[in-house]
Amino acid sequence: MSLLKKYQENEGFLTKTEKECFEKLLRESRIEKDITIQKIADEFNVSTTTIFRMIKNLGYVSFKEFRYELLYYKREKLNVDDSKEDVLFAIGEKLTETIKYLSEIDIAPIVNLIKFAKHVMVIGSGMNHYIGEILEVKLNLCNIDAKYREDSWLMYLETSNLTSEDVVIVLSKTGETKSLIEVIKNAKINGSKILYIGEIGHSKIGALADFKIYVSKVIEEGRDMDTRLQLHLAINYLTKKLIDDILK
Repeated sequence: MSLLKKYQENEGFLTKTEKECFEKLLRESRIEKDITIQKIADEFNVSTTTIFRMIKNLGYVSFKEFRYELLYYKREKLNVDDSKEDVLFAIGEKLTETIKYLSEIDIAPIVNLIKFAKHVMVIGSGMNHYIGEILEVKLNLCNIDAKYREDSWLMYLETSNLTSEDVVIVLSKTGETKSLIEVIKNAKINGSKILYIGEIGHSKIGALADFKIYVSKVIEEGRDMDTRLQLHLAINYLTKKLIDDILK
């Protein structure tokens, strides 16, 4: 089983510190072949016990097994030139990372969740607005009763009327948007299922969600003024799989 699959299946067993350490390892541009638990602990300023516990909670029997899959995950980056000046390379790298995350998802339960939902409410804010509108259109074309809401007060009012037969899809880059968190809590009171689509890593929205679709992290600085390209890729994959299932 791959590193990301292990993380997706065992994320709930990790503490916040362990999740932060794992995410830092994913972001490391290079991982030495002779990496040890002590080196990781020293790099992240935590105890070796924390790293050992992280490995066990991820479901690995030994550090050797974990190191092998970590190096395998990083294998394509080990031979990449350090220069980051090529904009197309930088974009491609993030897209490749997102595709890898998507390939690790068990998409069937998510497709069934949406296909058999009585109503689907898509919520988001800020730069996720146009992604939400696109997803609303795509789902309606699949004969799914879906609507997108951007206004937080309207979201809150409408989620009060949802039931256990309904689904809320949350679009959030960081998973920490306060207004969306309150809406999600309101939806869960009535038993509605929550699907979170956002960047990989621990977040408040991710912790509340029943299902998650992760994309790569993009730092919004300099030329990387994020246009939510990763989220667009995720909803495109989701709706294509939904169409494939419907046409069976």
